[in-house]
Amino acid sequence: MDEYGHALAKLSLAICELAIGPGDVRSRLLAAALALGGLMPKDFPEHLRPDFEWVEKMLTRAGPIPITLAKMQNRTGRQDRRADSPAGGPAPGVGRGPRAITENNH
Repeated sequence: MDEYGHALAKLSLAICELAIGPGDVRSRLLAAALALGGLMPKDFPEHLRPDFEWVEKMLTRAGPIPITLAKMQNRTGRQDRRADSPAGGPAPGVGRGPRAITENNH
């Protein structure tokens, strides 16, 4: 398995939970967060670490993940990091899917 294979496998599972998992956005976010369990920024290529850190920050901004999600409105759960990036453009790695983890471009 390549250097980022473990992260890629967990990220792929998290994406499936978000895309086709049961329940509302908050329920799918919880399932996706559990799928990402144990991953750290160092598990991702350098250019994707800020994206992973943003996800962690958003999921824990009110405390542990279940508390944050309980306080979150569904429309917040649909928020995209692109809104936080300079000039409103895509943030590095955002919108390119799990393949971005194995790419070597920035």
